[in-house]
Amino acid sequence: MSVEETFDIGARLSQRLESTRIQKETTQAKINELNNELEALSEKNPKHPRESMTETEEKINSLESKRTTSSMPLQEEKAILKEIHFLQRVKAQLEEYNLYERKVQEKKGQLTDLKEALKTTITAIEELESALFKVSLAAKLGCSATELKKFTIEVDNEKIGRVIGKSGSTIKQLEQRLLVHIDVDSESGQINLTGSEHNLARAMADINKITMAIDDEVKMPKDVINYFTTKHVHALALFREQHTEVQVEAYREKGTITIRGLPEAISRAKSDLSEIHLSSETRILVGREWSIVVGKSGSTINRLVEKHQVIIDVSETQHGVFTATIVGPPDNINVACNAIDELLESHKEVTHQIKVDPIVRNALLADSGARIKKLQKECSIRDSGCGIQLNFQKEGDGSVLVIKGRRAAVEIAKGIITERIEKIQSTVVTINVDPFIVPKIIGRGGETIKKLQNGKSVNIDVDRTCGRIVIHSHEDEEVKKVETQITEIINENQIERIQLLPKTAKNIFRELIQSDVRDDINSLVWMGLDDETSSIIIRGARDNLNKAKIMVQTYVSENYIQEVEISAEDEPTLLAGGCASPIQKFQDESGAELNVIRSRFVVLAKGSKENVQAAVTKLKQFLHGGDGYAVSRISATEQALGIVIGKSGSKRAELEKKHDGVNLFIHRSNRITIRGPHPAAEACRIDILRLLSSVRVNQVLNITPDEHRILSDQDSLRRAIHGIPVQVNLTERAVKIRGFYSDVRDAECLLKDLISGVYEAQVELEATQVSCVRESCRDPSHFQKMEEQSNSIVSLDLANNAIMIRGKRGNVQNAKKLVLDFLEVLLPSGFAKLTIPKPLETKAGDVAVLAECAAMSGATVNFDRDLSAILIQSSSPEKVKSAKIIIQKKVEEAEKLAFVVGFEVSESWLIPLIIGKNGNRVKSLRVESGCSIDINKPDRTVSVIGSDEASVIKAREMLENIIDCARRQCAFMKLPDDSIAAFVGRGGSHIRAFANENRIEIERMRKDPTMFKIFGEEAYVITAKQALQLWIDRWLLKKAGETIVIDELAVLTLLGKQGSAITALRREYDCEVEINREELTLAVRGSNDDNRRKAMKKIRHIIDEDEERVQVQGRVRNIDPSETHDKNYYRNKFGKTADEIGQQKTRQIPKSNDSLSTFDSRKDRTSEFAGRPVGLTIVEKDASKPKNKKRNRNKTKLKDFSDEQTLQVGSSAGRSLFNLLISESSPYPDFNENHDPPVSNNAGGVSLVVNDEQWDSSTVSSAAIDSSDQDDEIGKNASGAKPYIKSASGFTVRV
Repeated sequence: MSVEETFDIGARLSQRLESTRIQKETTQAKINELNNELEALSEKNPKHPRESMTETEEKINSLESKRTTSSMPLQEEKAILKEIHFLQRVKAQLEEYNLYERKVQEKKGQLTDLKEALKTTITAIEELESALFKVSLAAKLGCSATELKKFTIEVDNEKIGRVIGKSGSTIKQLEQRLLVHIDVDSESGQINLTGSEHNLARAMADINKITMAIDDEVKMPKDVINYFTTKHVHALALFREQHTEVQVEAYREKGTITIRGLPEAISRAKSDLSEIHLSSETRILVGREWSIVVGKSGSTINRLVEKHQVIIDVSETQHGVFTATIVGPPDNINVACNAIDELLESHKEVTHQIKVDPIVRNALLADSGARIKKLQKECSIRDSGCGIQLNFQKEGDGSVLVIKGRRAAVEIAKGIITERIEKIQSTVVTINVDPFIVPKIIGRGGETIKKLQNGKSVNIDVDRTCGRIVIHSHEDEEVKKVETQITEIINENQIERIQLLPKTAKNIFRELIQSDVRDDINSLVWMGLDDETSSIIIRGARDNLNKAKIMVQTYVSENYIQEVEISAEDEPTLLAGGCASPIQKFQDESGAELNVIRSRFVVLAKGSKENVQAAVTKLKQFLHGGDGYAVSRISATEQALGIVIGKSGSKRAELEKKHDGVNLFIHRSNRITIRGPHPAAEACRIDILRLLSSVRVNQVLNITPDEHRILSDQDSLRRAIHGIPVQVNLTERAVKIRGFYSDVRDAECLLKDLISGVYEAQVELEATQVSCVRESCRDPSHFQKMEEQSNSIVSLDLANNAIMIRGKRGNVQNAKKLVLDFLEVLLPSGFAKLTIPKPLETKAGDVAVLAECAAMSGATVNFDRDLSAILIQSSSPEKVKSAKIIIQKKVEEAEKLAFVVGFEVSESWLIPLIIGKNGNRVKSLRVESGCSIDINKPDRTVSVIGSDEASVIKAREMLENIIDCARRQCAFMKLPDDSIAAFVGRGGSHIRAFANENRIEIERMRKDPTMFKIFGEEAYVITAKQALQLWIDRWLLKKAGETIVIDELAVLTLLGKQGSAITALRREYDCEVEINREELTLAVRGSNDDNRRKAMKKIRHIIDEDEERVQVQGRVRNIDPSETHDKNYYRNKFGKTADEIGQQKTRQIPKSNDSLSTFDSRKDRTSEFAGRPVGLTIVEKDASKPKNKKRNRNKTKLKDFSDEQTLQVGSSAGRSLFNLLISESSPYPDFNENHDPPVSNNAGGVSLVVNDEQWDSSTVSSAAIDSSDQDDEIGKNASGAKPYIKSASGFTVRV
């Protein structure tokens, strides 16, 4: 074992250093103490006498000798004694001062010794620290202290920074990697290395590489630079670890990565950098999501960046909407995106409900909610302090605990709360009792339950509805005590139930509590009625219960009550005849008491149970039939009833006599009730139905003047009852309707709807069905749902045995569908509905046909015109099935005698053709085919109904021939919108010519103005269609071209006077040139591509020339050319706009300027100026000139006016402008210096060519005359002069 292994020099040095430091502190403390003593002595420093001790003693001895050896006066002796005394005091001061000095010198000596000892200690500490540092450094560098060596390298000052690195990073890397200590002196360029010999050699080699390394700067994509330089992303550090032979630095500002090292290492590093590819993905964050991703002070986003090594940037793109951009390697991005999604999902605010028993709720809310507060705090702590909310809410009869918070927090809280609830429930005791025992457990005003809880920390929850009692407490003993007490109460209050019929339970109980036996029962037990179970409840001790139960059962059996529901029609039938009435008969036969309760439409049977049941059986047989006895009902009008009754009841008596045992009863609701033996009653029913089917009735509907106005307005009456076979006669005070009963009823409902806007319909029911519907309607939700869905009123009318529906017609129809669906579910075997097509309503829905079906099947059959359906009702399922089969056969037969032709919207034009002029064609079809033909324009249908198949086939063939012929002789063509005006022509001239030329008729459709209908003979229609298509193709070819945007002044130039310029362009290039002055566009269309291209080229040249001319004029006048495009410019300068000044722009060009020559030879533009200028009058001074001279434009006398002539009339501005224009001197000196002066008409003045008569002139053309024109001859040849002059300023003035 070596010495180093047995002797820890570092520990020894540390101990030695620690003891030396303690010694240093002790010495320093003593030095401080001596310093304090010296300071205290300096404060007590005695006064230093002037004489020394020797001098003082000598003076004292001298005076003493003088006093003792010499004789002197007393006074002198006193003086000597006084001086001796003074000197003795001085001597004492000297002694004190000398003592003080000795103490001070002694302290200073001690202080000097201590300071020397302190210096020695400090030196020892420094030596120990140096030794200890060396030992520690050796341990850090992985070698022993004896192996430590030092080596110094000198490096150029220019390269010393490379060795140090950014913020010392290179040195740190070398120290960590090579286990050496590096100390750099940047001023001298020396690098001191400390370490083992082996490590020093490696360090020197690496430093040599650094100093010999080269730098290479690599331009990298922005995302890579950001990725390398982002905080918490270790991409750069990992890259450095992979390439230790180079130094890598990334600079975000420059967007570069600097690599330092040997060329081969740099090449490898660059190659790896080039293979780095990053991608990005975005996430939209709304609301608080951005704060969730960022976290408090960026903690969350930093954690995500560091964990997944991606860049995450969150920025607001719009108010309240943020975008998170994730940049990094694709795999990292996917993981980071999933982490963000999970983070957002976990932070979503969610709620969760846990259903709790009331006892648990009370336990948690006890002590002012202390337990639930504690539970909430515990849940929040488990979720790192993120809070959740716990609230109780009522839900139905129970309670729920609502947990609200972040999803993650809620998940944690769910487990904690569920566990706590289960713990509470484990200590809960539940007792289930009859609800009628609960009042005894609670007591009056809660007295009993308060006694149970008195002095105990126990919760008792009682549910009155279900009779559940829940007991909870933290102490089991208290729960057991309360449970025992409650059990005793239950045993003393047992329950017995005596079941009754639901309909009669209240009546029996009412009779019981009014009887004498009530007091006997109450003396034993408590008694009550349970409405829900329709039973009598008795409560008490078991012995008493048995006795009371026997007493109640005995009373109920002897006083049995049962109800039988009846309809409004049954009541008078039962009571008719007084003492011989049916109800009295049943009462006598059964021995039971029968009473009719009119308010509820029931018969109450009372007596012994056997008697009551016998009476009820007879009563039901009478009301609904059964056991060979039949009952049926037929609805009819008052007039129809009169036919059934006959004169003085003769017909009624005849029917009853014919059908033995049958009784007919006519109710005021216009219904006939047939009762009797089954065969006879059925035969009587058939006779009555056949009798009624041939009866037409009259119905009068009284109306007001306003209602009369509504019915007489635009044939509204006919439209309202369309399709109903009734006769209607409208008078001022009434509407008379005649027809079959059901048709009259439907027509009456429709007319009332037309008048009032309220449509009323009904669904009739049989008596047996009424009771069933009535029973189901005890729950009002059935009709309420129908009313909500259809927005109409639905009610059960017991008086008329029907379901009534009121509201708007469409809503009523929807409600009726719901009612029929309800009846099909409620009466699956007693109700059926057969929907028939509209055209078959006349045949299959005929009153006689339906009456025959009803007679054959024995069921009630009605036609519902609102739903186009036949309704079948009966209490016998066999009758319903039979009626259904019979009606289906009738529908099949009707289908053979009818058909319907429907048309699409595009073929709706065929309807008028089938009708014909004034309806002649459809009338002809009806006569020739012998069929009924009905045309419905809104539905675009034609319905045909015949009496036999042959006539229907004939009508079909005739109708199809008309339709096929019409289709062949008619065609439709759609024209482009822009071509409509051209095709129609002015006043319709072109379209008329087109029709005449092709021998057809053509008309424009109203609904689609671009659609034209062509009709006539088939051959001509085909030819016209081809001709119109050819016209469209030519028009499209003509309209093909190019469109450009122009300015307002270019419009004037391109149009010319009265459109002369644009007309010339059209003629020259055979193109259509159109200018839209509203949109400022020009279009060239038609001809061929070459001509259009040439025309557009010339137009562009004219526009460019016009703009260049304006620019030259602007330079001449020192005007900004852009100003000339502003109409206000001309108004500001001349008091007029550009349009008022003239239709052409001014042109002012010197002769020598060839670059602005016109595109082609100039034409004579004098005709473009106004024939009679306005605003200026030139009058000769010769007053003798005739004033009233007739105007003759063909004979014009020309005269020269000199400067002496006077300009009269017109505004002063006009005269000034005229003088300016004709003046010789140029108002633009700069122009005259740089260019040749414009040619003047004469040297001394201007020759004006005018008519003999007076005229005004202020019209100035802004179009300059080109020097290449022949205008210079104007002033030279007066006889051939044109009626305008040219001024020295270059303006042309039309005079």
